[in-house]
Formats: sequence, structure tokens, C-alpha cells
Amino acid sequence: MAVSNARGGTSSVNAIHFELFNNLFSKEFLQVENSVHPDIIPIRIYTKHALTTPYLMHQMLAVSALHLSTMATKSRNLYREYATGLQNRALALLNESNPVLEVTPENCIPMFLFSTLAGGQPLCDAFHYQRDDLDGFIDQFAHCLSVFRGESGSECDILWDLVNAADITTTTRDIYRDLVACLQRVFDAQRAAGERFRLPAILAWLILTSPDYIEFLRQRQPEALIILAHYAILLHRGRDLWIIGGGGRFLLESICGSLGSEWQKWLTFPKAALSDHLAAVVAC
Repeated sequence: MAVSNARGGTSSVNAIHFELFNNLFSKEFLQVENSVHPDIIPIRIYTKHALTTPYLMHQMLAVSALHLSTMATKSRNLYREYATGLQNRALALLNESNPVLEVTPENCIPMFLFSTLAGGQPLCDAFHYQRDDLDGFIDQFAHCLSVFRGESGSECDILWDLVNAADITTTTRDIYRDLVACLQRVFDAQRAAGERFRLPAILAWLILTSPDYIEFLRQRQPEALIILAHYAILLHRGRDLWIIGGGGRFLLESICGSLGSEWQKWLTFPKAALSDHLAAVVAC
């Protein structure tokens, strides 16, 4: 296997690469995994997928190099150089293997694992090496936040169009905009999780709803119902969980059936969610 050298090029495996791989299983590196937090993904899961996913393997070695840089004073700069070079190569390999960054059932797990490491590396670097002045730290920290947030999806684009076109007051429009922005973040979080259903993120949206939106729902305002229909898509995806069951489908069918023809163009995505499920059932 070809592994990147410290400057991000490609060279044969050398002793440092073996050292970095071996360090992944050291007691010191596994300190976080061995903590009391049960939601930490075990290193064996990363390794399993990295053996067949070069960009993930390079990213794992990059994090290992950064870890060693925090422990070895004399070799700190060397390990940091390896950390940077390996991550750069990992990003290049990711782009080569998936130019449009499309998440599929085949690559969703490696891409999710990669994102957890790639996002954590600059944060760790900031904590350890950006403490000379506040300005430098804030610049690096802001970069980390942008990495963690990732790219926003387009699931709620039609809701933005709906809210902007609606004949409503400025105050009501702002309420809807805030809610749609939060809903898009939930879609983003679910997409990043791949096949794993993120129930906490989906339930969190309910907490973020404002009293005004609740009142709009009670008034059966079409815009409020259409936003709820898009939220129901997420619920429908979690229909296998007993806490949700057929609740998402009920909302989708009920809202799509209760609104007049003039509102149907805003319900294309919810209708598609129902159609996809029906097609899957028929195929079975």
C-alpha cells in the first residue's frame, strides 16, 4: 500500500507509518475510548473500514501523528508535519474516490468515520498549538466550527421559497425562517449519520419550536403545516422505532390530503418520501 509522506506526497511505507498505525492501539491513544462515554466509536470499527478505504486510513494515521506530537517533545515538529501531510493526502484521496461527495449506502459509514476524525484534528491542533495569542486561536477555532458544521443540504430549499413568497407579516416570516434553518440542520445531521437514525437530533427540533409556531399550527396555517410535513419525512425514516411507528406516515398523508391544490407544489418532497416507501414495500 502507498502511504503519504509527511509533505503529502506518496511514498512507500516507512517505519514512521508503522509507528503511527501501532500507536492507534496504544493505551494512551485509546484513553478517550476507554472513558465512561459509551457513545465513543471503538477504534476497531475505524480500522475495519480503513483497511479497504485509503482516505480513512490516511486520516487515522494523521490523527495518530498529531497525538504523538503532543507526547514527544523532541519529535514534535516531525509528527505535526506528518499529521498535516497525511490529512492533506486523505482529503485528496476522498475527492478522487468521490468527486461529487455523494453519500451512498456503500460509502456512508467510511465517510462518517472520516468526518469525525477530520473535524477533530484541527480542533485538537488548536487546543495544543494555537495558544500564543487569542486572535490566532479564534481564527483556528472558527475554522474548526465550519468543519464540524459541514455543508448544508438542500432538503429545505423549497421551504425557504415558500416562506419568502408567503403573504405573511415580517415577524411571522422571521419565525418560519428560524424554524426552517433548524430543520435543515436536523436533515444535515441525519445525512451525516448515514444509515444510523439519529433520534435525539430529530426530537431536538421539537424543543426548538417557538410558542408562535405552535400557535400557527393550532390555527392550521398552511405554511406551518407544510413545514411540519417536511419534519414528518424524518419521522417516517424512523418508522422502525416503536416510539415513532407509523406517526410520520400519518402526518405525511394527512397534511398532503388536507391542503388544497394551490399548496401541493410545496409538498413534492413529502409526497416523494411516501412514494419511495410504497415502492420499497411493493418490491419486497
